[in-house]
Parts: sequence; C-alpha cells; structure tokens
Amino acid sequence: MLKAKDIHSGYGRSEILHGVTIEVGAAEVVTLLGLNGAGKSTLLRTLSGLRRINAGSLTFNDVDLNALRPDQIMKLGMVQVPEGRQLFAPMTVRQNLVLGAYTLSSHAEVGRQMDYVFELFPILAERESQRADRMSGGEQQMLAIARALMARPRLLLLDEPSVGLAPMMVIRIVEVINTLRRGGMSVLLVEQDVSLALENADRAYLMESGHITASGTSAEMSQNPRMKNMLAEFST
Repeated sequence: MLKAKDIHSGYGRSEILHGVTIEVGAAEVVTLLGLNGAGKSTLLRTLSGLRRINAGSLTFNDVDLNALRPDQIMKLGMVQVPEGRQLFAPMTVRQNLVLGAYTLSSHAEVGRQMDYVFELFPILAERESQRADRMSGGEQQMLAIARALMARPRLLLLDEPSVGLAPMMVIRIVEVINTLRRGGMSVLLVEQDVSLALENADRAYLMESGHITASGTSAEMSQNPRMKNMLAEFST
C-alpha cells in the first residue's frame, strides 16, 4: 500500500530524514517509535505532503506522491491526524466533522460517514452541537480522529494519539484502531507509549536521528537490544 524508499526531507537547508525506508501493507497497523527529535513527525508530514521530499520515492497504491499536494494525497486515501489535534476550536463537533468530509461528493455520503463515526465514537453523537474547545482532551482526540475518518481514508496516520489522555480514553482509542484494522484500514502510528504501541501493532520501525535503525514484527522488536535500550530511557 504505502512504500517510502530512501526518503530525504527536512526544513529549508536542515535535513531531518536521512534515507528513510518504510512500508505499510493493507489492513496493517505499523508503529513508528523513537525518542523526541528522532524525526517521526517530520516523516508523517512528508508522507502526507506537508513537507517536500528532497530525494527518494514515495508511492501509495502504486501512485507516485512525490509531486502531489496534501489535498491530492488525501483524496487518494491517506489522511493524517496531527499531533495536538488542531481542531477548529470555536466550531461544533458536527461542523468539524463536515469540514473533514470535504472530499465527499454528496450530502448523502457525508451523512453515511457521519453515522459511521458516531457509531465508533458515541460520545460525539451526544456532543454534536458542542464547541470543540469545550470538550475534554480525550473527547477532542476522538473528534480529531473522527474528522480524519470523514474523508474515508484507506491509510490513517496517527501522531501521538495518547498524549495527555486518561487511561480509559487511551483504551478507547486503541479499541478504535483495532476496529479500523478489522475493517480493512491501515494505520501508521507514532506513539510515545512504546509498550502500548508494540502490543497493538503488527510491525514496528525504530527511528533514531532521522534514520531507521531497526524494524521487524512487534514480537521481534520487543526483544531487539536497541528497543530495550529505548524502553529503559522512557522508564527513567
């Protein structure tokens, strides 16, 4: 589905990604792990078209993404939920969801997709007339994910979805990720909770200083010496 090969990217003259290669298959949850500053968020922004590729190749379902705009990539079915949620704070839940559905071509499609996300997140159906900035952090994260799902993605990019959330909210987010996978959607997950990520992903990549330094199944990566060292750093 997604194939990124030897990707170089960054900000201006500052290169952050140095030859990154990753893949995400159909109906697969892949997690990208690494300490702060490793380049994980930059990679997600590059995949979604928010940062330009300086070198390398990027394809999604065999379509070359190198020269496409973010909205064009989104229409192909790859949608990012950014770190920090970035909701339209003064707008209601429903208004945020409608804005996420701008790629859909009819009111009927929007209605069906809204029914789908309300089924995934019943609390949003209860709060559909509430302003986004008057919701809890967990509810805002649910809304950010639901807004992305309104575009009917085939691959969802999730950047640190558990940050600052209560444990029960984290459990709900994980349940939704697993539901999406069972429904055939792929997820590329950047997650600060390494144990949580490995428990719920099929495969994992470890990123260090803009390089992929290890990869494998979640079971393999949990035993990888580099990963054990990183887990030790997180626990101190």
